[in-house]
Amino acid sequence: MNAGDTTTVWEWDLGEDSFLPVVDPSERADADVVPLVADSWLVTDGAARAFSRHRRRFTRACGGAIDMVEDPEVITPVDEDRFWSALAALIPATGDWFPRVELTDTLRLRVRPAPERGRSVVVWDPQDVDPREHPRVKGPDLPYLGVLREEARSFGADEVLLTDAEGTVVEAANSNILWWEGDTLCAPHAGSPVFGGVTAGLVVEEARQRRITVQARRITRSELQEHDVWLTNALHGIRSVSAWRGSGVAADAGAVDDGRLEEWRAWWDRAAKPLTV
Repeated sequence: MNAGDTTTVWEWDLGEDSFLPVVDPSERADADVVPLVADSWLVTDGAARAFSRHRRRFTRACGGAIDMVEDPEVITPVDEDRFWSALAALIPATGDWFPRVELTDTLRLRVRPAPERGRSVVVWDPQDVDPREHPRVKGPDLPYLGVLREEARSFGADEVLLTDAEGTVVEAANSNILWWEGDTLCAPHAGSPVFGGVTAGLVVEEARQRRITVQARRITRSELQEHDVWLTNALHGIRSVSAWRGSGVAADAGAVDDGRLEEWRAWWDRAAKPLTV
């Protein structure tokens, strides 16, 4: 983490065809503004993982949200290559950063110091139905998910398990869920309203490259806790679930294969490439 650094905010100016700094973020780019679309990724010393995939996901989601934008010309005239090249140039070449690009009433970039990262996580199960209204788009549900994560901290947890009305596992508040059944890597079934995580997608692709069997399955919260469970996202990469919290959920996690976890985390570290468009 870059101690002492603060978030800087930039807005895309169509007239200048470039990003302009927001002089007073509290007034013009309030952090409490709920984005229609958002995307974040980790940048370490100028290198990131699958930056082009984050670009495609954000661009595609903005296209889907165009009817909700008060002024569609905020999006439609933007030169995509110029936008992303300018964005990449604003991210420092040294240090750990977790930038977020947003669509609200404008296109905005927040260059944020990366939070502390970890290799394991405690997960809270609220024993409730997934509350998201837009599960396949990052942005509109962020405030409510933030509330859930704050509640999770009161139970000594940092993540929240999301399940459907039948108790079938969907994902976590800020992470995709993968788990191991023996030597088979498993993911929630294809019909689940799962956010298309870049990190989870890369892990699944790498597993197939290694000829590891990958299957999509339905699994309940009680069944999941018996397995070696991974949470994946763009900040932490791959983390193992070390414990569960919540009514009716055992405190201990299933046996974690530490050797496998460390090998895959090392692969994830090596996957970072210079930030280019």
